[in-house]
Amino acid sequence: MGNEVQIQQPATAVQQKTTRRRTKKKEGIPYEGATSGENAQVETKKILQRLGCSEVGFMDKYETHELLLYFKHRGQQVHFTASAKGWAQMWLRKNPYTIRTRRSRYDYEQDALRQGHIAINSIVRDWVKGQCTAIEAGVVSFEAVSCRLCLQATADD
Repeated sequence: MGNEVQIQQPATAVQQKTTRRRTKKKEGIPYEGATSGENAQVETKKILQRLGCSEVGFMDKYETHELLLYFKHRGQQVHFTASAKGWAQMWLRKNPYTIRTRRSRYDYEQDALRQGHIAINSIVRDWVKGQCTAIEAGVVSFEAVSCRLCLQATADD
């Protein structure tokens, strides 16, 4: 009887009930906070020059709300088009106009389109950065990347 060990249960801590706000968590839209449209173009040009491109240029098509990236690599001309209108439509689907919005529908849509023009510069920069990294690492060849762009361009025509 003297050698028995008694195990005591640990005292349970008093659990305090915490209250949480029940807010609907929105998933963000990629590049909705982008602010560096022209800086992204400058960085894209530097990346393509580092890859060995001899000619690099951007063209904003304001009527169709597109950005055209043109470059020449080892004599091969490549162009890539990105749509600000497509990005704006994606943003408007996620953030629809409501009567609580303090501006007109037209202004609301124009703001989305304006942000789309900034966002596509960052999108193109990140796409070029990813493709150049893959080329430099030997994952894909430049011809494979440019061939996909050529196939896309002929499909769009």
